[in-house]
Amino acid sequence: MTQIQVGVQQMFPPGKTLRYRREYTEAMADVEKAKVLERKLKLLREVRQRYLDLYYRINADRILQQNRALFSDLVNITQRQYAAGRNNQHDVLRAQLELSLLDDRIMDTEQQEQVARAGLARYVVYEQATRPLPEAFPELKSIPARDQIRQNLPDHPLVLIEDAAIDASKKKVAEAEQLYKPGWSVDVTYGNRNGRNGDGSGRPDMLSAMVMIDVPLFTENRQDKKLSAAKKQSLAQQFNRDDRLLELSSMLETEYANWDRLKERLALYQQRASLDAKANAESTLNAYQSDTADFTTLMRSELTELNTQLDMLSIRVELAKAQARLLYLTGETE
Repeated sequence: MTQIQVGVQQMFPPGKTLRYRREYTEAMADVEKAKVLERKLKLLREVRQRYLDLYYRINADRILQQNRALFSDLVNITQRQYAAGRNNQHDVLRAQLELSLLDDRIMDTEQQEQVARAGLARYVVYEQATRPLPEAFPELKSIPARDQIRQNLPDHPLVLIEDAAIDASKKKVAEAEQLYKPGWSVDVTYGNRNGRNGDGSGRPDMLSAMVMIDVPLFTENRQDKKLSAAKKQSLAQQFNRDDRLLELSSMLETEYANWDRLKERLALYQQRASLDAKANAESTLNAYQSDTADFTTLMRSELTELNTQLDMLSIRVELAKAQARLLYLTGETE
């Protein structure tokens, strides 16, 4: 038999398989959209925290530089006191030692400033990371009430990712259920016959059509296993969603409590500790110059004031960083 055959075959999956495949693809697209939004939120949070790290290093260096002038004056004072016979050489050496240690802290802070700039440069262009920062403390958007944030957590992109994944897994279950329905296909073939019959007549061309049905027999070998696997995957996605929501809730409780406590500490430093440390340092310096206080007491009071200034700056920065993390939980992107 000599023929040239051309055929077309079209397969039709069982039931609504194509519909559920399309809906699965749409659900996975929603997963990617939520991931993009979550990455945007995370990027904003990290940029804010890296910026605050740099702000702290720059202003800590400023505080240390300001206090260096004071410690340098203390060296001069002790030298004059020693020259006048009002104290011993130990005070002069102690003042010089504290000045040297302060210089070391300044160099360390300046090194950490470069590290902080490099950390910020991971998220912004290098020119922006190396430019001078404004002196004003960065202001962030206000934080809603804790209950309001908690109520909105199901709309957080991390949860939306899991919601879309759950929807996609349900489409896979629905698709697996369609495998219990028969599938079918259509085959149409045209055959061109060459040559002639023995009596010299031409051979007629051939056209055939065939319909094939795929009957799902012995479902335990294929359909049951696929459906079971799809259902387990869907259940696992639900557990993932619950875990993600619990994780965000735990993060909210931790960060909100931390934020509240840092606000209390900052208020304490602003209203009492900073003022008391400054007043104590001034009165001790006057007492030392009047020869009614020793140098150890004076140096302790000056170091206390310096550390109080640095601690207050650190608390203020940590408060803003906690605020940035809470804004991440609110889904704020501005």
